[in-house]
Amino acid sequence: MDGALLYYSSTDGGTTWDHDAELLDGITADEYIGWSGDAYDIQARGDVVAFLAGDSWTDFVLMKSEDAGDTWEKTVIWENPYPFFTPATPPYATDTFYCVDGSHALTIDMSGKVHVTFGINRAHSDGTQTLWFPLVDGLGYWNEDRPTFSNDLNALCPYDDCVYTELEEDYSLIGWAQDINENGEWDILGEVGLYYVSPSGMPTMVIDNQNRIYVVWAGVTEGYDNGLQDYRHLWARASSNGGDWWGGFVDLTSDLVHIFDECVFPSISPNYSDDDFLHLNYQYDTEPGLHVRGDEDPIGENTIGYMQVGKDEIPIGVKEYEQAVFGYDVSQVSPNPVSGAARINVNVRKPVNLSLEVTNMMGQVVMVQEKGDVLAGMNTFEINSSLLSNGVYFCTVKAGENSITRKMIVE
Repeated sequence: MDGALLYYSSTDGGTTWDHDAELLDGITADEYIGWSGDAYDIQARGDVVAFLAGDSWTDFVLMKSEDAGDTWEKTVIWENPYPFFTPATPPYATDTFYCVDGSHALTIDMSGKVHVTFGINRAHSDGTQTLWFPLVDGLGYWNEDRPTFSNDLNALCPYDDCVYTELEEDYSLIGWAQDINENGEWDILGEVGLYYVSPSGMPTMVIDNQNRIYVVWAGVTEGYDNGLQDYRHLWARASSNGGDWWGGFVDLTSDLVHIFDECVFPSISPNYSDDDFLHLNYQYDTEPGLHVRGDEDPIGENTIGYMQVGKDEIPIGVKEYEQAVFGYDVSQVSPNPVSGAARINVNVRKPVNLSLEVTNMMGQVVMVQEKGDVLAGMNTFEINSSLLSNGVYFCTVKAGENSITRKMIVE
């Protein structure tokens, strides 16, 4: 592999190593060509150890252990539509596709559940090189109770006018550039410093013992520039209920101290206590972008800053859920198109009677599945498409009085 991820662990402060340079099953050369530098993160809480790996050209993978790193389970959070892609091997060119950008973070709650945030961008290859879109913008969120994202080219599309997307605003899409002057436009120069990540990227996150999640990221910010390039500020959001709903956006570096600064690479202390503050390190300087690649800016002075942010300065999102399911609680049919078995995952928010009805283009019911009364939590409908003729179908999930429909193509 060109860029293998190796696992190490020590239980005596680094004197000896219980696991030394181990290549874990699921992320070997059998599955991947290699991994990019800096595109991985690791956290631990008690015996739960978890790490992320992935960028535009690999799957976005969660590896999790519940026995202090002895055994591991792999989850593909987002499946790359071009496995084993390199510009040197067929297919040489690709369609454009929305993707994770390689900047991501994770945290572990008291129950051992992993929460994830990640930058969103768009990529493609013209047959000789890989390319990306510097102003495609979004910050995603996922946790282990939710369906994963498919390999559809538009699964991670972060915009309202997307023909197809598996993201839902304020639920799985939690960050984007803000219209500060509220004129309906993103008024920037459009020349951003090159870090090869989303305009809302470089996220960091922590969850406290009251299940409150705090996310901070570096976002290209309207109204702040040096006359040539736009500056990034540090932005924050919080959720009071483990990621189900999110509060307002807060610019942490809007004061005069940073009016001519590029603020990047935030890192929250992974402190799980009930401290009333977030403890944050970040880098700031006057020149957006990088020196060694991308912008290749002249060498300048960079400062690593420390910021103590009161949790009460970041509004907590609160929402009472009356419905059993919302549109973002019902996954798309996966895989789609389907030629064999397919599934739909449903995250039920309260006990309810749950069923699935499949109809054809004529509106005729061709399949019904009854789950009956189910408890709150994740449920899965398995669809055997071999029982259906080729064509387009509509799968309607009914939860009590609510219903949500997904499209399915059988080949």
